[in-house]
Amino acid sequence: MNYLKTEAITNSRNGNSTFEESYTLPRNYELPLTKDAISNYGNFSGSIHLNESAFKKLKNNVFVVIENPYNSREEYITSMYSTLKEDKVPNFITTDSLLHIYHIQFDDTLRQIEEKEFYDTLWKTDLALLNASLDKYNSATGNEKEASRRNVPYFSVALSLLQPKQKQVPEKRDINTLLMSPFSL
Repeated sequence: MNYLKTEAITNSRNGNSTFEESYTLPRNYELPLTKDAISNYGNFSGSIHLNESAFKKLKNNVFVVIENPYNSREEYITSMYSTLKEDKVPNFITTDSLLHIYHIQFDDTLRQIEEKEFYDTLWKTDLALLNASLDKYNSATGNEKEASRRNVPYFSVALSLLQPKQKQVPEKRDINTLLMSPFSL
């Protein structure tokens, strides 16, 4: 027989509360589960219909992954959690959805740093290098002059690419909008 067993996990904040005190999960499930063994199956199945194949996976694995029953074309990873919460349907938040949200937040943090910190520094550095190359070109001879001549277009192209263009940057987006979209950045 297969069993799902939970062990006590101490809360690292205060050292007193355990996982079992925070959640009402029985210590042992005998697998495969029956509908009677799933304490909230009635609540869940009243909102989400599982076909036989999905229910078999739920019985054998204690979880099942299904398509979005509300809107199969939904692109935003967090919208399903919001819908389930509104309908008071129990759900399991997976690590991949949390990692996706952290990824979006990290990307947004990098974008803000690039815009607020790095852009001005890069512009000033590139402009200074372009001016130094022009000065060197005007005063150098031979190989040094040729090297400076090659640097000028290099730094000019970089400055050209850094030069803001009309409608280059979309309107400012709210972080909540970013969190909703899997392909937002």
